[in-house]
Amino acid sequence: MFADINGSVVSGNLVINITGDLSEDGSNSLNPFATDDPASTFTLTVQPGDATMKTIAGTVAGALIRLNGADRVTIDGRFGGTGRYLTFRNLSATTAASTILLINDASNNTVRSCIIEGA
Repeated sequence: MFADINGSVVSGNLVINITGDLSEDGSNSLNPFATDDPASTFTLTVQPGDATMKTIAGTVAGALIRLNGADRVTIDGRFGGTGRYLTFRNLSATTAASTILLINDASNNTVRSCIIEGA
């Protein structure tokens, strides 16, 4: 999903509904949005598609999810404003492992109502 966003021009707010469990290898970070308007304040929201638990998991020696300079990203585990239906799980036990990593001045980002597991 991040590779597709990185390779596209964003022309509005994006909402990604997670509809099932995902296996993640950490190979694609989310970079700053390329937009057709340099003054844009477009947002990206990642949320569950319904009120059942979704797990995004992998065994990654680095970061499972990386926001690499990306701004205005919300990862919201709620469905319809309530509950906790997103789990992020990095199964790696290496010292460099992380589950969600914000780097290179990633700012104005929110992670809420999620279960986050890692080393």
